[in-house]
Amino acid sequence: MPSWVKNVAAIFGMTLMSCLLNGCLESEFDLADASKLPKALALPTGQARANYRVRLRFYSTYGYDATFALIDSSGHTVREVRGKTVGSCADSSSCRITTEDGETEVLKLRPYEQHAGMEKNRRPVALFEFIGEKP
Repeated sequence: MPSWVKNVAAIFGMTLMSCLLNGCLESEFDLADASKLPKALALPTGQARANYRVRLRFYSTYGYDATFALIDSSGHTVREVRGKTVGSCADSSSCRITTEDGETEVLKLRPYEQHAGMEKNRRPVALFEFIGEKP
């Protein structure tokens, strides 16, 4: 068997194991600038909201299937919190996520631009915002 076949098989095997253990990334969304922050992600003391962004990622996995990340202006992740969706976020434009520290976040997905779709060139381009009440 040629060595390149063994290399490809090894890379495929490691990728498959990674997806099975950690889940595969399904979609990624940014928090709308006007939205409040998730309860689970507090800003560092004395810092302004404008210096940070929040990213939400959904994974296809068992157990925790979502993460919220607080990212500073230089692109470094300051804090990341895992969560579990309650119900299906894929079936509607709003859903609930219970984080690993017990907070339940209720969020709504919306397009970046008014009257636009949630995808562009088959990539998610939606924002999310917290609505705080059960949808």
